[in-house]
Parts: sequence; structure tokens; C-alpha cells
Amino acid sequence: MPRPRFRVFANPRVLIVIAGLLAGIIGIYSLAGFVLVPRLLQSRLPAIAAEQLGLHMEIGAVRINPFAFTAHAEKLRILDKHQQPLFDIGALQVNVAGLRSLRHPELHIQEVLLSDLNLRLHRSKNGKFDALPELRSSSGQTAGVPFVIDRIVVENAAIELDDASLQPAFQTQWRVHNAEVRDLSSRTGTHAVVMLAADGKTGHERLEIKGHIGLMPMKIDAEIILKNLEIEQIARYFTTESPFEIKKAVLNASINFSQEKDRHSFKIINASLHELSVSWKKTDAYLKSREVSLGNLEMHSHDAEILLTDFTVRELSMGILNDGQESKATAIDCPLIEARGIKVNTDKSVLKMERLTSGGANIPLWRDRNGQFSLPGAPWKQQQAAQPAVASIAGQVEDHWQIAIGMIELKQYRAILQDFSLPSNPSYQFPPLHLQLDGFDTHPGAQIQINLSTDAASGGETHIEGKLSYNPQLVADLHFSVENMPLSPLQPYLDKYAQIDLVSGLLDVSGDVDYYQGGAGDSIRFSGDAGATGLLTRDKRFGKDFLGWKALNLKKIVFESLPAQRLSIGDISTVEPYVRIVIARDGHINLKENLKQRQASALEASSLPSSSAKALLVTIGALRIRDGQADFSDYTLNPTSFSADIKALNGTILSLSSEENTRSDVMLEGRINTYDPVKIFGQINLLAAKTYSDLTLQFSDMDLAPFSPYAAKFAGYRIDEGKLSMDLKYQLKDEQLEASNRFQIDQLTLGEKVDSDSATDLPIKLAIALLKDGSGRIEFELPVSGDLKQPDVSIGGILADAAMKLFTKLVSAPFSAMGGLFSIGADTEGYAACIPFALGQSRLTIGDTQKLSSLTEVLKERPELYLSIRGNANSTLDRLGLAESALMTQLKNTWKISSGRENPGAGGGEPGPEDYKRLFIAFYLSKYPNDPLATALHNAPDSVEEYTQARKKVLESWKIMNADFQRLAQNRAQYLRITMIRQNGLAENRIYLQDNVITQGGNTPPGACLSLGSQ
Repeated sequence: MPRPRFRVFANPRVLIVIAGLLAGIIGIYSLAGFVLVPRLLQSRLPAIAAEQLGLHMEIGAVRINPFAFTAHAEKLRILDKHQQPLFDIGALQVNVAGLRSLRHPELHIQEVLLSDLNLRLHRSKNGKFDALPELRSSSGQTAGVPFVIDRIVVENAAIELDDASLQPAFQTQWRVHNAEVRDLSSRTGTHAVVMLAADGKTGHERLEIKGHIGLMPMKIDAEIILKNLEIEQIARYFTTESPFEIKKAVLNASINFSQEKDRHSFKIINASLHELSVSWKKTDAYLKSREVSLGNLEMHSHDAEILLTDFTVRELSMGILNDGQESKATAIDCPLIEARGIKVNTDKSVLKMERLTSGGANIPLWRDRNGQFSLPGAPWKQQQAAQPAVASIAGQVEDHWQIAIGMIELKQYRAILQDFSLPSNPSYQFPPLHLQLDGFDTHPGAQIQINLSTDAASGGETHIEGKLSYNPQLVADLHFSVENMPLSPLQPYLDKYAQIDLVSGLLDVSGDVDYYQGGAGDSIRFSGDAGATGLLTRDKRFGKDFLGWKALNLKKIVFESLPAQRLSIGDISTVEPYVRIVIARDGHINLKENLKQRQASALEASSLPSSSAKALLVTIGALRIRDGQADFSDYTLNPTSFSADIKALNGTILSLSSEENTRSDVMLEGRINTYDPVKIFGQINLLAAKTYSDLTLQFSDMDLAPFSPYAAKFAGYRIDEGKLSMDLKYQLKDEQLEASNRFQIDQLTLGEKVDSDSATDLPIKLAIALLKDGSGRIEFELPVSGDLKQPDVSIGGILADAAMKLFTKLVSAPFSAMGGLFSIGADTEGYAACIPFALGQSRLTIGDTQKLSSLTEVLKERPELYLSIRGNANSTLDRLGLAESALMTQLKNTWKISSGRENPGAGGGEPGPEDYKRLFIAFYLSKYPNDPLATALHNAPDSVEEYTQARKKVLESWKIMNADFQRLAQNRAQYLRITMIRQNGLAENRIYLQDNVITQGGNTPPGACLSLGSQ
């Protein structure tokens, strides 16, 4: 019979001993677990914390159940070096899987439960967490204990951060509602599940973390979800050194983070910033956006490339604060900005983007008084402060980064410009703009395709398309067109140069532009056409139309800036051009006043080309005018005014050029006041008129009655009727004028006399009467010359001066003028022509009578003239003549008596010389019987000497009365009057006798003086 296997246990003593040993072991185990270890922990853990960490630790109750393998601690508190609470745990519960831990060489913890956890962190002004302990390294090495933790749970935790390194200090608090880690293990290839949910102090912020973590090897895969996170305080860590700061932003994001060994990757599935508000520190600039979002952002530590699928900005607003307030009128608004397919390589400094689009932006701009452009409200000093930073960033990007964007598209971009450089501070709203750039690349040599257009619905349409490149200079090859662009918005800029209102007009331009930025200067070449239709401007002063046209077209325009500035226009044609010229009552001419000269500002003057710069060479193939019109009004002719117009002006000017030796053929025809033709032809250098001109101006049968206001003002008479034809020839070379002016006036008739302070004192009617021929026509030539280099000399002034001299000479010396103009043979200059008579005589010789006949014929041809005759006698010179006449009359009467011829029937005859001599000797002997000469004449009647002495004595002693002189003067005037009436047939009412004049002394032969007057 076999022996029992455990017979020893059948012994009661053995059992008692074993039971006692077990009880003792259990008792000791229980004593140690329930009493000794908790007390040891309560006493040693604070000491270890003080020794190893330099921290003060407080522990409340510690309970350990050695049989359930659980540990529980309450009110665990750690104070920092400043005795401030750092770490609080309300309760800590650890449940260990004891049997499992014994079976496997690892610590297996079923659950770690922490509740009422509070972590407080303080960062000092020096940027360090100096209240935290410095961990002391151990001299030995401790092998890690394998472990497995099934579950770690944190309930009701709070984390607080107080960072004094930021000013003002940054404070935040998060409350963890649920944090759990499952299956955390030191086993190779295992992964723990991590979950965390926390809320910010506002209650709206939320942080969620879900993922896996592996310790052997280290590997992390986590999804981080942020909801309503207010990041303005957190962002201060990233914007301390930046020129801007985030005032407000709410972040929502879904982020994937993974790390394996020394590699990690970061991927933002989606993220958005709501209510973003950014301000610039050194200026009053701000930026706001309702939402900034991005999707699928990937970054990897082992790869320098950053990938971003899309980036979107919604309702972006940028501007400048005005007295601390935002102004919508001065803000840049952009409803949408989208970027797609973004790749960034930080090693190669390359940014690539598939597409960048934006739409509906409104961009306000300011132009200050110096002509500089800026954002609205930005003070100049603030912009200057911001410029270095902007320039630095731009320079770094340009020098080190290559930016390539497949397509850039801007739609419905609007800009509003307010220009403070003009007194009226005008604002101009540009039409909506559409811009597309294909192949944008900052790499040298890359070609960028550009396509720009404006919205035609807003009035006018603009298109620009072509290529741009940078290598490293900018090169552009563009075609652009402008169609029906309104000109009226340019009114404020026109106000700087002209006193006119730009009522209407549309601009059209089409052409190609080549631009090259080179070392010798920027090369610009334009070729194309331009035009303007429906232009109408008004005179601000008079409120009437000033300048305009139906159409103006410039064809085959070519402009080149290098090697010399050159502008070539194949053809300029204008249809129905119009200009109104007005002379105001104060004498100002609107053409000069409206196109006023403006003094350039200092900024503009600095940009003007120097005098040494080469002048622009201009050539124009042809200038064509069709149905042109001009109105002229002169309001200086108070109380009336003068108006005239030129209509149906047609013609061409060929081959215009600014070159000195260019000759342009001119042929223009038109009509003045609808019916009077005018023609201009010849050659001229129109762009340098003073260097050469050879023009003929012909006016045919122009009615003079409309010019009556001018005649009233300057001549003192109105014009009843008359026609004017002119043939004016002007030759100008090197500013030296030579001109011939031929005038023909038919049937000029003056009207009523008008009182005018500006009227000339010259006898205008007389001048007209003198100039008229028998048919009522006036013809004369007026050659002029002058040096136009003199500052006070002009063509109009030279012509007016010559005309005044002609009329002055005409009316001041009419007989001389008549002799010159009508060949009447007048030989006396002066206002009156004096016809000499023989001394003491009242009859003319045959030759003088013929001159009188010529004068009569001239007067017959000029019925408006009348003749005044003033008889003249000289008491000194005519005395001997009168005595001679009286002596001869007495001798003749004596002869008649002695010869029986005193009666009419006795027959005629005249005494001969011998008879007169004999009769004189008899007269002398009877008058002076005792005179020695009487005896001598009696004894020697043929003695010439005695005869002469006796005759002289008789004449000198002859008594002449004043009545004799009056009678002589009157007889002389009557003789001329009777001769011109009876012999030459002049009407009696054309001759007037004037009072006689008796003079004395002198050596001018006496006679009769003629003067002319007009009816």
C-alpha cells in the first residue's frame, strides 16, 4: 500500500506552524501595507522632493490596500521655491494588477485615477520658470522598469499659466474635463490611446486631443482639435519682434501630428481664424478679416517642403485709424482671397502656387500734396517709419526667394482715388478691374502672360495683354486698347491747366508697347492709333462752348524714347472741330485765359527734363480738317459787341515736323459769316512757325457791315456797307518778317457818327474819300517787315503800325498822297496845297491851269470830296506887282484915250512895248517935271538906265491900299473856282471859298491854298 504523498501535512503541529507563519507573514504584510508604507511615504516623499527637487511637498492621507493592490492619496500639494502652489491633486488612485505583475516581468497597472488636479506655472520677467526645480542628475544609472498601464484617467483638472515675461503679463487657465490614456506600455511596438478634452476659462474655448502614443520606439500619432480658441494672447509669443500684433482672433483647427524617433510631421486638416484683427505697432494701420482658413497643410521634419492645398481669406479689411476710429470709406476691403496648391521649399527658398484668385476688392488711395500715393489716413511720417521694414522684407524676398504662381486672377477690383494734390480734393472711382497673370515667376528670364481689362458697364473699356519678363531688368511686350473712356472725370486735373469745363468726350487708344529697362535708360516704344469723339468743353467765365470736335483721329502713332525721343504720327484728322474765341469787356482773351500757364511745383520742377536734354522730334504726315468752325466775339466794343464765325473750314496741312528745315504744304478753305470765302495756302513749319513760313491768306468779298462795331470804336463811325478783299502774303525766315498786303474795298460807306474814347483823331471820312477811285473802290498795298526776335514785336503789331502810318500820311498830306496814288502831279506837301500866282496877279499860266484841270478830274472821280479855296496876298511881295498892274492899267487907259480906242466901237488892240515906254515917259514927265530923271528921259528917251530908275521910283511910290490886297486874294480864289466850274465842269457845290488871308514878308510866292474835305 503506497505511502501518502503529503503525509507531513497530516501532522497538526506542522499545520499550526505553517498557519502561524502564514499569519505572521500576512500580518507583517498587512502592517507594512496598511500602516508602515503609507507613513513612510508621508514622511519620505516630502524629504525626497526637498532633497532632489528643492520643493516643498504636502501630502494628506495615504492609504494602501496590499491585498487589493491599490494605493490612494489625498490632498497632494507641491509648492514652488517661492512657496506658491505649483501642483495640487485632490485624490490619486492607483490600481495594480498584482498577480499579473507577478506572472510577468513587468509592472502592470490597471488604472491610475487623478481627480481635482491643479497645475500652476509662473514665468518671470527674465523668461524663465525660475520657481521650478532644477533636476539633479544621478551618479548611477537606473534601469527602466517594464510596465503596462491599462488606463490613466484625469478628472476635473485645471492648468494655469502666469507669464510675466510679456507686458502686460499673460494669464490663461484651462479646465480638463476628461483626460484618458489607455494601454500605455513600455513593450516594443505597442501604442497607447490618448484622449483629452479641455475648456478655456471663457467656457467657449475647447481643446480635444485624440491619438496614439508608443514608447518603444517613441511614436506619436495625434489628432488635435481646437475650437473657439482666442489666440490674441497666445499670439504675443510669436509677434514680440514683429511689426504687428494680433488684437483679436478665434481659432478653430483640426491638426494631425505624428512623430517617430527623430522624425515628425505636422498636418493641418483644416483651420480657420475668425474675427481676425491685426494692428501695426508703429503706425495706425490695421487689418481685419471675418475668416482666414486653410486646408491640408503638411510639414515634415525630414523634408524641407511645406504643402498647402488651399488658403482662403474672407472679408478682408485694411486701413488706417483716424483719431482711433475705423472708417469704411478709407479701408481696403476684399471679400475673398483664395490660394490653391501651395508648395514651399525652405531649403531652396522657393514658393510655388497653382492658383491665386481674389474678387470684389475696394481699394481707396490717397495722393498727398507732394504727389505721393498712400493708404487713406496714413500720415506721411508713419509711412516713412513703415517703409524701411517693408523695403527690408521685400528686399529679402526679392534676393533670396523664388516665387512662382501658375495663375493670378483678380476680379472686380475697384479703386477710389482721392487726390489732395489738387485744391478741390477730387475723388475718382476707377472702373472694375480684371487681371490675370499666367506663369508668374520671379526667376530671371521667366515670361509672365498678362491680361487686364476693365468693366465696360461702368463707362469705357480697357484691355491690356502681353508678356512681362525680368532678367534682371524688366521687359514688357504689351498690346493695350482703351475704348469709349469718358474724359469728364479728368476735370479736376484739367483745372490745373485750363479754366474750362470738360463736359463730354470719349477716348480711344489702341496700340503696342515695348518696354525695356536698361543701363542707358528706359526704352519705351509705342505704336498704334488714338482718337477722341464727342469732345465738348465750356468756358468757365462765360458758360459757353469753348473747344470741341465730333471726332479726332490720330493714325500710325510711333513713339520711341531711345536712342532719341521721337514721335511720329502718320495722319491726324478732325471732323467738325470747333473753337470759340472771346475778348471780354476787360480786354482779356479767353483763348489765353482759359489755357493758363501754371507755375510748376518744386516736385514737378525737379522731374522736368534739363535744358541739355534732347528735344522731342515730332513728325506728322498730314493734318486734315473737315467742316471746321470757329466763333469770335468781342465784348470790348461797348455798348455793342462784335461777332463773326468761320464755317465749312476744310483742308490739309502736309508733312509737319519740328525739324528746322521742314516745309509743310498748307491748303485751307472756309467761309466767314456763312458766305464770305477765305483761303489759306502756302508752306509753313507749323511746329516751329518762327523758323519758316510762306503763307498767303485770301479773303474775297467779305461784307464789312458786321465789322461796324470796330469802326464805331476805333474810327468813330459805323459802317453802312462795303466789301473787303485781301491778299496777304507773309514770308518768315529765322524770325525775320517780310510781308506784302494787298487790300481792295468796294463801296465803303460810313454810317452814323459815334462818340468813342478809342476813336482816332484822324479824319477818317477824308481818308476814305481820298482812297476811293471813280468806281468807289479802294485799292492799296501795305508792305511790312520786322524782326520778331525782339520781345515787343509781333506780326499784328507790325501790320497795325504800318496801317496807322499810311492813314496818318494820307490825311496829313492829301495832295501828296493823291499825287502818289492818283498821279495828279501835285507838287506841294502838307495838308493844304498852295498854288503860286505871279506877284500882284490873279491869273495862272497855262501850265498851272493844266494842273488845275488834273485836280478837277480827280475830284470828279471822288464825289465824296469837296475843295476849299483860300485866297492869299502878301503885302510885301505883292505890293510891286499890284503897283505894276495899276501902272500898266493907267498907261493902257491913256493909250486908249489918245488913240481913240476908249469907246467900244473904236476897235481893240494892245499897246506895244514902245507904246508903253513912250506913255511911261510922258507919265513920268507930267508927274515929276522938275526931277533930273525927267530931263534925262526927255533928252535921251532910249536910255535904259534912266528908264529903269524912273520906273522903279514910280512903282515904289505907288500907293497900294489894304483893300487892294484883299481884292487880289479874292480874285485869285475866284479865278480858281471859276476855272474849275466853267472850264473843267466841276459842280458848284463841290467848291467852297474861304476867308482871304493877307500875309507880310517872307519869300514864299503868294497865291491860293487848296484844302480837301469829305461830305
